[in-house]
Amino acid sequence: MTIYHTNGDPCSIEVHNDYPWIGSEKYGRFRVYIDGNYRCSVPPMSSMQIDLDGSCEHTFQVRFWYWFRSPVVMINLATKPIRIIRVNLPMNRPFMERMKTLFAQPRSALRVELEK
Repeated sequence: MTIYHTNGDPCSIEVHNDYPWIGSEKYGRFRVYIDGNYRCSVPPMSSMQIDLDGSCEHTFQVRFWYWFRSPVVMINLATKPIRIIRVNLPMNRPFMERMKTLFAQPRSALRVELEK
């Protein structure tokens, strides 16, 4: 997930789903919620741009299927013009540890990484 903001322009969020999903595309979508409201679903290996209204201070969360979620993250785009956020399943851990997290803690199963 990549977030861009240009001073003077409305805030926009560009969401990238880099998850290499195998199977039907409709089951590999990330659903994006901004300020608690559903905005779009992004198919695997593609991106989508969302224009935001009002201030550039927003909360967002990404869901995978219904129960797998990322933590709610607060972003203020007015203070930080460009911020890159990656949301993905934790693929760098051993398989059994990933499965334990997915089934024992589905509400925080997706990982959010902020890059500068």
